[in-house]
Amino acid sequence: MLEKLRHHPAWPASLIAVFLIVYITYDRRWTYSPIIEWDVCNYYSYIKGVLFEGDPYLRVWNVDSNRMEIFTYKGEKSEKMTGGLAFLYLPGIIVSHIFASISNDFSPDGLSLPYRIGLQYNVLIYLWIGFFVLYKVVFRLVKNHLATFLSLLTVFFGTNLFYYAAVENAMSHAYTFSLFSLWLYLSMKWIDRPSQKLSVAMGLIAGLIIWVRPVNLVLLPAGLGFLFANQGPKKVSMVMRKLPMHSMVVVLMVIIVLIPQMYYWYTTEGRLLVYSYGEEKFFFNDPKIIDGLLSWRKGWLVYSPALVAVIPGFTWLWHRYPGASLVFSTVVLSFLYITFSWWCWWYGGGYSQRSLIDMLPLLAVPMAATWYLLFRFITPIRLGLIFVLLALISLNVFHIWQYKNYLIHFDSNTRKSYWLHFLKTQHVHGWWEALEAPDYEAAMKGHR
Repeated sequence: MLEKLRHHPAWPASLIAVFLIVYITYDRRWTYSPIIEWDVCNYYSYIKGVLFEGDPYLRVWNVDSNRMEIFTYKGEKSEKMTGGLAFLYLPGIIVSHIFASISNDFSPDGLSLPYRIGLQYNVLIYLWIGFFVLYKVVFRLVKNHLATFLSLLTVFFGTNLFYYAAVENAMSHAYTFSLFSLWLYLSMKWIDRPSQKLSVAMGLIAGLIIWVRPVNLVLLPAGLGFLFANQGPKKVSMVMRKLPMHSMVVVLMVIIVLIPQMYYWYTTEGRLLVYSYGEEKFFFNDPKIIDGLLSWRKGWLVYSPALVAVIPGFTWLWHRYPGASLVFSTVVLSFLYITFSWWCWWYGGGYSQRSLIDMLPLLAVPMAATWYLLFRFITPIRLGLIFVLLALISLNVFHIWQYKNYLIHFDSNTRKSYWLHFLKTQHVHGWWEALEAPDYEAAMKGHR
């Protein structure tokens, strides 16, 4: 009994949730940030416009001269972003609205302080669920509790998920991390025992994943990887026979989930499907994968270097589960290709490559495999490697502190600017001059 409690998936999920509660409460970001800013304004326009005002053209944005002030204005077309994240905001918005309605100090208008605070804490329940089910997914493949536990902590503290869960957590990435974790878990359970109930649940989650960020559709085939993880030929044959019928159920549920978005588009544009990004597009003939992973501007492995630990983990997976590893690797490479084919491969302002957070649940498996290999036989070399990995995790945390304190730039970093501020806690002379701002206009035309 005690052994089961000690290895319960709730432990890492609760540990991370408690840490976030303490951090968010101590940081009090709502005292120095409007919370509803930049991309969040696009998502929150659905809340303010559709939910509070009944006006699908209403938009929210920040006042340039005073970023703490939010104003509304009339748009001419549909909102640029899809509304899935606004739907996920609802628990926090409902609680905040009840508080604002019974309080004499705040206006129940959707923009006052309680709503901004509510957005900061809203992500916690999603992340708790995400890490809870991700523990089960990772343990199923690695079969080691300590490695699974350390993998989840590494994925949180050793990557930019930490920043987008604790600081700018009204952005989509912590939410999509949790939704994808749930998708992997439901896929694993469905392959264990296919059922209509699980197919419906998978369709709902897949619909939310697409509604929040349509490009994440490419992540969904990762669920098939569990079909090739120690499943016998009879099991594989049985699942493949049932797959077409259950896939139809999943697709039907996805369409049902997307009906509100299609209705919104029809109301604003007169069409059920709309490409709302204007001239912004992908350049599939010129994917910037190397830049996205290794550049000083926004390289994921530069600012979250602990992620290099997934490489030996993937090697272990290839030997243990070759079929599953092939599926996972294909999905990861496809996601990298599509992500970095976007005209703005650095994805505007932000810490590290925020768009890649969405696929982190898939990388938690090879990360756990690496921890398993390190602890399997303790040797001086492996102890040294453990120390290096812990140092890389710590470096990510320090990078986040630097980013919050304007020692790492949001889009203009260079090799020189990085090393001028490496492990520094104060600005160094010459840092501003070392920055190189990207040319957004040229990038949109393909000169990236």
